[in-house]
Amino acid sequence: AERRASGRWEDRSAILEKRAAATKGAEASTLFLELASLAIEHLGREEAGLGHLRKAIELDPKNGAARRELGRRLEGR
Repeated sequence: AERRASGRWEDRSAILEKRAAATKGAEASTLFLELASLAIEHLGREEAGLGHLRKAIELDPKNGAARRELGRRLEGR
């Protein structure tokens, strides 16, 4: 069951990545924030998650949620 759940998170991540690549600005930033959460919380990929957070901020510097989450994650290192 754990393996199946992991596969579902992988599938969700792949779908979000495709959507984010086809989107721009604040909407894409929100998708990258969601990707970061999936990567860190469900797939155990912290470095990938941090990259997604940085991308979210790059796409929308006003994305406060992404800024806070990146700061929180970097503080905990």
